[in-house]
Amino acid sequence: MIKRTGGCACGAVRYVVNGETEILHNCHCTACQRTSGSAFNTCCYFGEDTIRILSGEMTTYTRITESGRKIDFHFCKVCGTTVVWEPEARPGMRGLAGGTFDDTSWIKNPWNIWCDSKQDWYQFPDESEKKDRQEIVRIMFLNKEKSLLFLPKLNTTPLHPYRYGTTCS
Repeated sequence: MIKRTGGCACGAVRYVVNGETEILHNCHCTACQRTSGSAFNTCCYFGEDTIRILSGEMTTYTRITESGRKIDFHFCKVCGTTVVWEPEARPGMRGLAGGTFDDTSWIKNPWNIWCDSKQDWYQFPDESEKKDRQEIVRIMFLNKEKSLLFLPKLNTTPLHPYRYGTTCS
């Protein structure tokens, strides 16, 4: 089983995750830009039982998404780094911020979502999968019985392995 470690900028919060990522994407929505303080948020989703917080205290901020569902963001009380989040639309899953892993070399070709709100100066890698807001919203409503934030796998040969597709916030 694959074991990955990571933590916040000051080192107070440390975690370990055992297993493969279920969902991997860069979210370009303006809310994720504000949450990450960057052009996008690299979102690495794992089963909640595979993530263990080893040390540190975190504070929680709850954001309501466009669908009306909430996401709880947990960040270090000392340095403010967002480490983990729990989307209501993904029961049993938790997201880890890609930049908090000690080794990020395993993060390859994440999908890019909410592309219509990306920063103008950012250029996507040519080989990356891209989804704009209109396409995401269309798929969300087609699959609302499963989850308003559920997006089925649209490409039969995805650029990276995951089981469920991608989510948006």
